Amino acid sequence: MEAFCGKSRLLISSKLQKQYQKMINDALSPTFQPPSKVSDLTGFWEMVELQINQVDDGYNRLIRIKENGWKEIELVVDTKVNSVPIKVLKSKIINKTCRQDQY
Repeated sequence: MEAFCGKSRLLISSKLQKQYQKMINDALSPTFQPPSKVSDLTGFWEMVELQINQVDDGYNRLIRIKENGWKEIELVVDTKVNSVPIKVLKSKIINKTCRQDQY
């Protein structure tokens, strides 16, 4: 429980309050070199969002354990994996990146 609290505090204090705010200020500054792009901010936010989701999943897991009388819950793993050809994924990533860099 303490690990998730610490993880969320660290995420807020370092990533969101310091790094992201600095990137926003740099993007708004007309003299900052090299100029920041919207895609820079988007990419950073996507990485932070993954970490936020991990912390959120951890808290949800703690809630389920608490509701289960503080006993571990067995994890059911779905072995069926849906796969998308790499070529399709690569094409989508390139198209998304190109559209964002235009801003």
